[in-house]
Amino acid sequence: MRIIAGRFRNQALISPKTKVVRPTLSQVRAAVFNICQQDIEEALFLDLFAGSGAMGLEALSRGAKSSTFIEQDPIAFRCLKQNIEKLKVMDECVLHGGDAIQFLERFAKKGLTFSLIYIDPPYAKKGLWKDTMIPLGEKAMRIIDAKKLLQPGGSVFFETGTTGPLIDLENLSFKNERRFASSYLQLYQN
Repeated sequence: MRIIAGRFRNQALISPKTKVVRPTLSQVRAAVFNICQQDIEEALFLDLFAGSGAMGLEALSRGAKSSTFIEQDPIAFRCLKQNIEKLKVMDECVLHGGDAIQFLERFAKKGLTFSLIYIDPPYAKKGLWKDTMIPLGEKAMRIIDAKKLLQPGGSVFFETGTTGPLIDLENLSFKNERRFASSYLQLYQN
């Protein structure tokens, strides 16, 4: 896996050797950054369920001011940290290891907001929030919406295994959806 464009173009990234983490396809990364290319400069980027950190590092490569990463899997977290150290961007990164939902709640309490958010949760049953039947990605989207973690004019990119917009969002509007193999990339804005 490599950075596609910007100051780190063609830099190889370390991918975690775990079945829990599913790397984002390069076509999906390219689509995300083609959509938000006018908004990436000086953006505050949140890479939720970050894995190797490819999305947040791509954002930095293309001019984002900072990237915040949240990853719970210890193997992926180590990999993410190595990628940040390799690119020498620690001063542009905020790195959190742990439960993404809990960190979203903490961000809301601190009044933190982001201009671009990328959510790529686990698709399988292990991707359910605690012992509920609520998928992690949907739970994250509902918190981002309700707690207004997205800055005005910002975008949320939600990679999911199912098609169709989430209902019952008060502040975020579904804009469109693209299919990539077995993944769907949904765009929401406020």
